[in-house]
Amino acid sequence: MAGSIRLLSAGAAQGIATSFAALLQQATDVTLEGTFGAVGAMREKFLAGEPCDLLILTAAQIDALAASGHVLHDAGGPLGVVHTGIAVRKGD
Repeated sequence: MAGSIRLLSAGAAQGIATSFAALLQQATDVTLEGTFGAVGAMREKFLAGEPCDLLILTAAQIDALAASGHVLHDAGGPLGVVHTGIAVRKGD
C-alpha cells in the first residue's frame, strides 16, 4: 500500500507526527506530508482548501469545524495535552 497522507497540524504536534511518519512509512510504505504551524494558520489553510487528509488542531477548533460541517464530528479524538505557561520577572 503506497501513497501519502497530507497533514495540517499545530506546531505542538510536530515531534510526535514526525516520529509517527517514520514508523508509518516503514510499516506501510505510506508517507506523511506534514505542514506545521500556529493552529489558527493551519485552520485557515484548511478552510481555504489546502489539500488535507488529517487535521490536528485544538479541540475547540475541531468542535467548531464539526459544528459548521467542515469535518465529521465523531471522526477524531484527543491526541494529547499541551501545557501553556507564562512568567513575569520579579518586580514587573
